[in-house]
Amino acid sequence: MLIGSYTTFHPLRTTGLGGGPGGASVVVRNNGLGTVTLVGIDTPAAVWPGDLHRRVSGLTLSPHASVMLTFRTQCPPTVVHVRYRLFGRVWTQPIPLPMPCPQ
Repeated sequence: MLIGSYTTFHPLRTTGLGGGPGGASVVVRNNGLGTVTLVGIDTPAAVWPGDLHRRVSGLTLSPHASVMLTFRTQCPPTVVHVRYRLFGRVWTQPIPLPMPCPQ
């Protein structure tokens, strides 16, 4: 029951980290059954493709939807903290980024 509860309220997952001229990018997926509205992220990031200045806050991910986020650096932190609204409450989830840069 504990694993199911954690997954229900912490549905965000990543599926890879890549690099490009604008910085590193990662796909964030909503693996949950509820719609998630992103409130903020503790590391500067933008939605890609499109305007690299588009803010992450306010972005809505329906169940099983994903979005690519681009960071302004090739070496983002190994963990970012994403705040989101789900079931009427704001949650914070640490999201480990795969393939971090060597320290």
